[in-house]
Amino acid sequence: MNENEIIIICDGSNSGDVFLGFKGILASTIGKIKHNEEIDTNYLFLFLKSNFKELNTQKRGGAISHLDNRIFNSLEIPFPPLSEQKRIVAYLDDLREKIERLKQLQQKQLEELDELKKSILEKAFQGELVKS
Repeated sequence: MNENEIIIICDGSNSGDVFLGFKGILASTIGKIKHNEEIDTNYLFLFLKSNFKELNTQKRGGAISHLDNRIFNSLEIPFPPLSEQKRIVAYLDDLREKIERLKQLQQKQLEELDELKKSILEKAFQGELVKS
């Protein structure tokens, strides 16, 4: 397998989840998704990722649930020209990067807030705060 291939988990609690560029051996619970060159791999990958909930919540089977092939095969993939697919992927990648930066900034702010709270509590218990 190479980085231009998509694999999908077919059995168990994570069935319907997809991965790009996985290296290794395919087992009976994992499938490789083949497509032609008229569809961008990253575009198809992101489309399938966006349908994880639908694929994962409509499984079939008893003790070990399985991806329902009827649900998977009924997915209607929007099929714009290849150039538009690449533009969509670039746009979504840019949004993902911005979201990740915002998450990091939020985490830093939460850590700073936590430090401020600790500092205020320390001063309060050391009698350094002015009484009102």
